Amino acid sequence: MSNFDLSGITRSLKRIGKTNAQIATLKGRALTDLRRRLKVQAAQIIHEPINRSRAKVSAQVRVSAGSNYVAVTAGGKRPPLKEFGGRWAGRKSPGATAQIYRDGSRQTFQGAFILGRKGQIVTRVTRGSGRVPRGPVRLLTGPSPADVLRFTGTHSAYERLLRIGGQILAAESARLFAVAAR
Repeated sequence: MSNFDLSGITRSLKRIGKTNAQIATLKGRALTDLRRRLKVQAAQIIHEPINRSRAKVSAQVRVSAGSNYVAVTAGGKRPPLKEFGGRWAGRKSPGATAQIYRDGSRQTFQGAFILGRKGQIVTRVTRGSGRVPRGPVRLLTGPSPADVLRFTGTHSAYERLLRIGGQILAAESARLFAVAAR
């Protein structure tokens, strides 16, 4: 979760002599613009490293706002490997494959296979000495958007989101101050 504090906008507008109604209007505009642009940027940052559709990533990104803050949260539900281009070559193959990260190669999941009409990639649950021939199965999943937001590679997606959000807020604040100064 990323938070952006907007209390500085209120203090600055009071210093230049704006009324409470004008402050509320300008702050509302800044909040609306930051929410709208931040959702797009967050979905883009999360989508970049993983091999998953942008629409599905964007559906799990939420931006909420209070009176003095904007918060970005990413869903913690782990998507099935099928959404990462999961494939299975049949019974004679070593297992199902999927390409989770864009810059990586396809990973083989030993003993995994596709089950049912939905084509989900699953593996048999093992008990003690080895796998159970017809035992229960476990759905294999990839990283959730929250996992990607926490840490991806050498540059944290969280840090990038904070930097971009700060830039958006600074640009929007400067634009609103120019409008308010007229």
